Amino acid sequence: MRATDLLPLLGILPAEVVEVVVRELPTAKRALDTLLRVRSPQGQEYLHLLE
Repeated sequence: MRATDLLPLLGILPAEVVEVVVRELPTAKRALDTLLRVRSPQGQEYLHLLE
């Protein structure tokens, strides 16, 4: 699944995913959260946290 496929499910259309960041716990190498950096058609950028 691509990050852009998640946008309709998150209710943040229309938007463009600029970056996907996956944070890892330092000791166990397990994914903690995923951040989508999203840009609206008006050019505003914001982060959307997926847990």
